[in-house]
Amino acid sequence: MKNNVTFSAYYSVPDNTKYTAELGHVRRAKRNPPDYFISDQYYDFTNSLYMSFNDLPSLPYLTNLRENCLNKERVFTKAGYLRGEHMSAWGYFRLATIWTSKLMLFETIAHEGNFEYVTWVDCINRWNFEELMSVKNPTNILIGEYASTFNKGIFGGAVSPSLLPKQKLLGSVIKIPTKILPEVIERYKSTLQQVDRNFEVYDDEIVLSVMNHEYPELFTVLPAKPSPKFTYDFISKEIVLQSQNEQRICHEVG
Repeated sequence: MKNNVTFSAYYSVPDNTKYTAELGHVRRAKRNPPDYFISDQYYDFTNSLYMSFNDLPSLPYLTNLRENCLNKERVFTKAGYLRGEHMSAWGYFRLATIWTSKLMLFETIAHEGNFEYVTWVDCINRWNFEELMSVKNPTNILIGEYASTFNKGIFGGAVSPSLLPKQKLLGSVIKIPTKILPEVIERYKSTLQQVDRNFEVYDDEIVLSVMNHEYPELFTVLPAKPSPKFTYDFISKEIVLQSQNEQRICHEVG
């Protein structure tokens, strides 16, 4: 049995206005190649798995989100009010479909072999990666916590903070023991349906945060770290960490 395998996924969203889209998801993923890479296109990774966008597993559960996006022209991302990130509502629906599918994709990877853990790693943002990889807990989802709370501007004001759990989870790196995957995915689907009924717009981190609130016994949450100060260089398309004594390219922040 292999102790742990990592995976990432990428689907093109032409209208993606998130600043991380400028960095090139596939290019970034190749700097720290995952064991498996899922997409609707072929990319040169050791194990590339094909899955069409229409086969992404969260699609059947996004009934209200789809309807809301059909009735809007533009949608803010979760922190979009801070950066002026808004995009076509249908472009956002495509992004949300990808994001909300990733936990269900753990099952796809688990079927590829005999693994103790499967770990999702974002193509760009790898916060908490080393810490989560070093932790072992055979009965819990291992995940990080947001360094700051979501405020009243979340999704451009489309979601009230009162609807959100106090503890907010970060979905960039998620490690799950394969033996608990059936229960985790069942609980996740139930929570996704609940969130779809109650939220006008949402993403995977909203779903995971609500799931942690409803089923805390399933989670081990690593404490939040202070967010690093950084700037985005639009010429080099790199995120640059700022400190008093140095300026260095950050390859793990997205």
